[in-house]
Amino acid sequence: MRESRLLLSPTAEEARLVRKEINNNYSTKQQEYVQQLREWMHAQPHLPRNYDDRILPRFLAGTKYDLHRAKRKIDNYFVARAKIPEFFGQRDPTSKEIQQAWAAMTVLPLPRTRRDGSRVTLHILNDVYAYTHVAQDVYKMIFMMADIRMVEEPEISGDVFVFDLKNLGLAVMLKHAGTMLKKALGLAQNAYPQRLKEIHVINAHPFVNRGINLIRSFLNEKMRNRFVVHSSPESLHQYVPADVLPAEYDGSCRTVPQLRDQWSKALESYALYFQQQEGVKASAPSAKTAKTHASNQAALRGLALD
Repeated sequence: MRESRLLLSPTAEEARLVRKEINNNYSTKQQEYVQQLREWMHAQPHLPRNYDDRILPRFLAGTKYDLHRAKRKIDNYFVARAKIPEFFGQRDPTSKEIQQAWAAMTVLPLPRTRRDGSRVTLHILNDVYAYTHVAQDVYKMIFMMADIRMVEEPEISGDVFVFDLKNLGLAVMLKHAGTMLKKALGLAQNAYPQRLKEIHVINAHPFVNRGINLIRSFLNEKMRNRFVVHSSPESLHQYVPADVLPAEYDGSCRTVPQLRDQWSKALESYALYFQQQEGVKASAPSAKTAKTHASNQAALRGLALD
C-alpha cells in the first residue's frame, strides 16, 4: 500500500508491535483474509458490488483480524450508508455546508504515529458564531474524513482522539446534546473499523463537564474508562509525545495552519470520489437473507435508523 503524504506509516519497530497487537501474525494473513471478505461480500445480496476494496484491510485491523466482527462491522457500515442520509448523502467537500463545518471544527489526523503505532487525531473547536455551527454537517464532515482515512491509512494499532474545547460555548454544546450525538457515537463504535484506544479532552471550561458526562453515557464501559479530561494542556504529553503534536501544543510536528491547509486540500481532492461513492450502500435484504442480517442490524437499532 502506498504511503500517504499525510499519514506516515509506523516505524519498523512500531509496525512489529502493531502486527502483534492486532493479531496479524503471519506475512500473508491480510491478503488471505481480504480475499475471504471479498468472497463473503459477493455472497451477500444486499451488500454493494462497487465498493472500494481498499477499505477491507482497515476493517480487519480494527477488529484484530476477527473475521466475524469484521463482517458485522462491514454490514453495519453499508447499512448505515443507506439509512443515515444526513451523514452519508450529498457529501460534497466544496459545498457551503461542509466548508462551514470545516471552519467550525478542524479535524487533523496527525502525520506520525505514537510509539504503540496508534494514530492521534486532533479535533479543534474553532471560534465561530454559534448559528454557523450545524452539528449534522460537522458529523458529516467528520465521517468524510474517516472515509478518507480508510483509503489512505496504513496498518495501525488504533486511534487516539484529542479534543481541544477552548472555544466551546454553551450554545454550540447544546446543539450536540441530543439524538444526533448519540447516533454519531453509535455509528463510530458499531460501523467504523477504528480501534478507539483513548479520548483526551483539553482546555474545557468548567460548564463543559456536564456535556462530557453526556458523551460518556453514550460510550461503552471500556471507552468510558479510556476517557481522560486534562486539567492542563501539559498533562497531555504524558499520553501523546511532543514529536507527534503540532507546535501549538508544545510539539515538534508541523503547525496547525500547515496541517489544516494540507487536510483541507486533501478533503477537496476527494470530491469526485465522494460523488462516485454516493450510491455505494446496502439495499433492502431479501427474505432469504433477512434472518441472518437481523443480528447485524441490531447493533444499529439504537441509532434511530428505522
